[in-house]
Order: sequence, then structure tokens, then C-alpha cells
Amino acid sequence: MPKAKQQSRWTTVDRTGSSRPRRTATATAPPSQPVSEPLVQAPQPNPGVEQRGPGPSASCQSRTILLIGDSMIHWLAAFAHRKGKQGLGSAANVVWRGRRGLKLGQLSGHVQWVLPGSSPSHIVLHVGTNDVGQAKKDELFLLLDTTLGQLHEHFPNARIIWSDILPRRTYSGFSKDEQPKIDRTRRALNKHARRICRTIGGSALTHLGIRHERRELFRNDGIHLSETGNNMFLHSLIKGLENMA
Repeated sequence: MPKAKQQSRWTTVDRTGSSRPRRTATATAPPSQPVSEPLVQAPQPNPGVEQRGPGPSASCQSRTILLIGDSMIHWLAAFAHRKGKQGLGSAANVVWRGRRGLKLGQLSGHVQWVLPGSSPSHIVLHVGTNDVGQAKKDELFLLLDTTLGQLHEHFPNARIIWSDILPRRTYSGFSKDEQPKIDRTRRALNKHARRICRTIGGSALTHLGIRHERRELFRNDGIHLSETGNNMFLHSLIKGLENMA
């Protein structure tokens, strides 16, 4: 049977502030790519517009930063566009790819599907929150080893940057007594991912100001960030990437 074709549902947002659907030829989703969730391409540079951040170096001009992740990146991309900060204050080309529900096991294939035949200078990964509590810690460690190793193999010239999995106010499906254990798993995953990234020449971004006890940083679901939380998350990314320039 021939594979079913999936109509592209990426949305392109240019730096003039307008949104336009970009209809391209239909493409077959890779086996590891779930098709039930919409893909979102948040702000892309307008080829005719040059964006400059505050004091970028000349070396930034040729850089491409790919931010890829789960719903946290999906919603942060929309927030950054509303605030006019989709370029992260840099002269680099910043590409946002957020997919709600994305898991670690889908990450490598997703990145290759997003960037067939090309390589960014930096890949910022924000994924893992949908894996916490879904498997044993050792199994998740092995999945991290495999996933980050595959990315490094496919993009040897890219600097891979781990963005720490953010806490939740509540982890759905777990009792109140189980919540601390699940959050310890989250912290352990972050620590393990940071260690792997250092081993392969990458780095990591922590977001220490975002803590589960700060109710104002979260929506009512206790999972996704509020406007205040997204603002803190965005500035944490900007500051962290500035320090790596």
C-alpha cells in the first residue's frame, strides 16, 4: 500500500509581523514522526529584511540557531513573536520548531526531517517533559545517550545545547505523594543530558528562576507557562545564548 501523504501544516511568521500559511508539496511524514499533532514553524526571517540584535559580533552573521522542542517551545515561539523577540537579540538566523507532545525517541528523526541535507551551527533542545514518569530512569538515560549521540553523529559541526526540562506544578496521572519522585527524575535527566552535551562538545542552559512553587509562572493546568513564565523563559534563553557567543 502506498504511504498516505500528509499536507504540510507549518505556519511561517515573518519579521514584519504578518502570518501566512506556507503551502508546499505534500510530504510523507517519517515513521518516527507522529501525525496527530500540528507542526508549528514560529518566526522565520523575511529574506528581504535584515535583523540585528543588540551588539552582535560579525561572526554571528553566518550562524543558524535551531530551537526545537515540545509544547514549551511551541508556545514560547508564539510569545517571542508577539514581543518582537523571535530573533533572540542576535544577528543569527533563528529557526523555531515546536511540536506539542514531542518525546525524546522522536527527536533525532524530527530534526533530520526539519533540516534535510543541511546543518545549523547550534541546536537547542528542549524536550523530555513528556517522557518523565513514562519509563524507568535508567531507560530514559539510555534513550538520552542514544538520541544525543545520533544528533551529534548526523550534525558533527553543530553545537548541541541542552535546555533544561522545566518543572511542573503537577504531574498528571501521579498522586500527591508521587510528585516529588517524578520531579527528582526530571532533575536527574537534566543532569545526565548536561554531562552528555559536555562530552560531545556542547553545553547546557539552566532556568533556575522557574520553580514549581511560583504559581504565577504557570497556567491553571500547572504544566504550561503563563505570560510571566514565558517571559522569564525567553530571557533565560537569550541570556544563556549570549554567554555562549
